[in-house]
Amino acid sequence: MSETVTGRAAAASTPPRYATYAADPRTGRDVVLAVWREGGFTAAGPGGDGARYDWFYLRNPEGPAQVNLLESAEDGRPIGCLGVGPRRFVVRDRVVAGGMLVDFVVHPEHRTALPALTLQRAGRQRALESMQILYGLPDKKAVMVFKRLGGQVHFELPSYSRVVRCRNYLGRHVPAFLAAPLGALIDAIDALGCRIRLAIGPNVGCWLDDFDERFDTLWNAFDKTGRCIGVRDRAFLRWRFGAQPGHTYRIFGVMPRGSNALRMYFICEVCDRSLIVKDCLCLGSENEVTQALLMLAMQARAEGLQVVHLQIAAADRFRRALRRAQFVQRSARPFFAMLDESLAAEAADASWYITQADEDV
Repeated sequence: MSETVTGRAAAASTPPRYATYAADPRTGRDVVLAVWREGGFTAAGPGGDGARYDWFYLRNPEGPAQVNLLESAEDGRPIGCLGVGPRRFVVRDRVVAGGMLVDFVVHPEHRTALPALTLQRAGRQRALESMQILYGLPDKKAVMVFKRLGGQVHFELPSYSRVVRCRNYLGRHVPAFLAAPLGALIDAIDALGCRIRLAIGPNVGCWLDDFDERFDTLWNAFDKTGRCIGVRDRAFLRWRFGAQPGHTYRIFGVMPRGSNALRMYFICEVCDRSLIVKDCLCLGSENEVTQALLMLAMQARAEGLQVVHLQIAAADRFRRALRRAQFVQRSARPFFAMLDESLAAEAADASWYITQADEDV
């Protein structure tokens, strides 16, 4: 009797076995969508998961995304998936193939270390056969998996905020009857200060309708020396922001006075009375960048919004401009990158430029 019980206990303690395989993103669409649903993953907006899948996996101008599926060896049922979307990077003036790790989903019944690590290892190994940079911005649940697998680059992607209407924020700290008049006074002083600082600036800003040829000119003129930055040409921006289902983005452009040449852009989305800057690219001095950020804050205030948010990892010049424009760091999230051996030394020491343009949300 004791031998039988012991044998059953040993069998029960044996971890389930898993297998991974690469799926064609076109023919594997229904399987991936089913894994997403069973794993609790859903996409917002018209068309839901299907529209997002078609956009990200099939319509990327860099080519279709890679699909990696995890199945249980017991019954062959797909119970996990990992996507890798192609993303070109410039590393110290050299264009290289890269990829972003997305849609890391494992069925709730299999959410242990073994299946997660099995899927991630296989997907990364496959991607690095054709890509020199592989990166991800994992959520809290996936951070430990990324840390365990490691990588040559790991830093925190900061999130900055600037309040443009402070009444609601004051209401958390002072009585309501004081919050309204005090908030109005502070906002008026802030607006006056912004106008004074912008009165003699060399640039002006306005909302733009589309990503035209000026965006290619700006990208080509942007100094990439010593940087590691994802390509931001017109084709990428139109796909990433112009075609993404379920989202409506606006483009704020900054030009010299009396000229139509594009010096800077900020791609924004309005959410819950906040202006969220998803991407930006800036030419010019630190003072010009500061003034552009103030222009954006003034636009947000004029449209009745309360705060401007921006996630960005950038060089010291941009961080100083953020501080001068009264942006304050509120939080940060982990960024991981794995590099091909031929690229490891130069990319690891480069100044990384990362925004929400470099992910799929």
